[in-house]
Amino acid sequence: MLTRIIAASAFVFAASAANAQQQVDFASVDTDQSGGLSFSEVQAISASATQDEFTKYDTDGSGELSESEFDAWLNPTPQ
Repeated sequence: MLTRIIAASAFVFAASAANAQQQVDFASVDTDQSGGLSFSEVQAISASATQDEFTKYDTDGSGELSESEFDAWLNPTPQ
């Protein structure tokens, strides 16, 4: 559990750092223009992203993050 929290924090920190330089634009991360983000597309903007985190936020189990799922990853709600 602690590992997930640390990894999620690292991802959010990396995404926040990217946001400080430029806004993370879903369409530009979706390099294959499939309408969803694959794990490799997410890793391209955050090498610290893990498959477990990706699976956690892929709430519909599609194998890709929708824009709303990606937004939930970037802006997690406190538990």
